[in-house]
Amino acid sequence: MNSQVKDLIEDPSVINYKEWWLLSEDEEESILLAIFSFYDIGDVPSDYLNRMNSSQVNKLQLLSLISLCETSSEITYDDVKRKCNVTSDDSVENLLIRAEHFIDLKIDSVKRNITINK
Repeated sequence: MNSQVKDLIEDPSVINYKEWWLLSEDEEESILLAIFSFYDIGDVPSDYLNRMNSSQVNKLQLLSLISLCETSSEITYDDVKRKCNVTSDDSVENLLIRAEHFIDLKIDSVKRNITINK
């Protein structure tokens, strides 16, 4: 993967990769950009997931959460854990805080649920 694509994927302000996927001429880059465009973390083949660095895995978790929020107006911490492949409430909350840059949501850590304001 060239450094430009790596930087793009790891850029915290970028969450849409379809434009670059459509323009990609390199097969390996095209596959990686397709993963970041269309897959949730649970759908990524393990051989690709195992080659990703922590920043890339974190981005996939964020994109998976955004996908979950697009289909529901209220979700639970357990929903986020399942969809985003995280195990602790702290990890859920950190992911939700990162998602607030892209989604209008309200976190209730006592009830362990999230309301998505559409």
